[in-house]
Amino acid sequence: MEKLIEKLPGVAEIVLDQCINYSDLPTNHPDFTVSFNFLPLDPAADPTGHHYFFGPASMAKYRRESLLDHCVTQTLLKWKWLVLGKYVSYFNFAVFIAFLVVFSVFIVQQRDKVNFSSGNAVTEAGEDSKSLPGVIFAFLIISLFKEIFQIFWQRLGYFKDYTNLVDLSMYLSTLIFILPYLTNQELYGDVRVQWTFGTLALLLCYSNWCLSLRRITSLSLYITMYIEVLQTFVRVILIFAVLLLGYTLVFYVLLKEEVRY
Repeated sequence: MEKLIEKLPGVAEIVLDQCINYSDLPTNHPDFTVSFNFLPLDPAADPTGHHYFFGPASMAKYRRESLLDHCVTQTLLKWKWLVLGKYVSYFNFAVFIAFLVVFSVFIVQQRDKVNFSSGNAVTEAGEDSKSLPGVIFAFLIISLFKEIFQIFWQRLGYFKDYTNLVDLSMYLSTLIFILPYLTNQELYGDVRVQWTFGTLALLLCYSNWCLSLRRITSLSLYITMYIEVLQTFVRVILIFAVLLLGYTLVFYVLLKEEVRY
């Protein structure tokens, strides 16, 4: 089936059509049923040790949109979601919300102890509690191991998904911010460097939280629309920046000798 999906998607679609069985009753009958055979797309474990095959994953890999839209594939994905997927997603979402709350509380508390006036950043004296940094650090270690596993699994495909880059940047910037609180030492020479990464981490946390809502709530359509509009806006700004640079150079060349007052 994997080779059919890769080489002969039309034949694979015929195979999927044969996996649907309608009962002999009229469609408006209360006992009318439709049965699906998922074995071609989700076979049992292979005892010979060959790699595990999952039909929708191969369809996504080889960009077979018509096969992904097939009712057998969609029903299989819905069944997987109801049996296991939604519970895993809800659990990951709840853990991330707990991390977000803990990190937000910690960074707000620590901001009250830092003074950036007079061009210097001075941290007020006092022994900081290590309970919240320890919890944040434990979450980061687990999450980074998960990201490393995904990199080994997906290889270059990992970096083609911008959500993975947001996750990785969020974890690394949070780790840079939290390390001085675990070691009780100023590791970067200037605490403003630490807090630059801290504010970046906080922004990425809430951005990631917004992205994760696509898999949990009915707001996915609006979040997707927002991302598409944002990408279009960035493209327009890039074009505008090129034109602005051109106008700037032109006026610099024409007005260089003008007297400045």
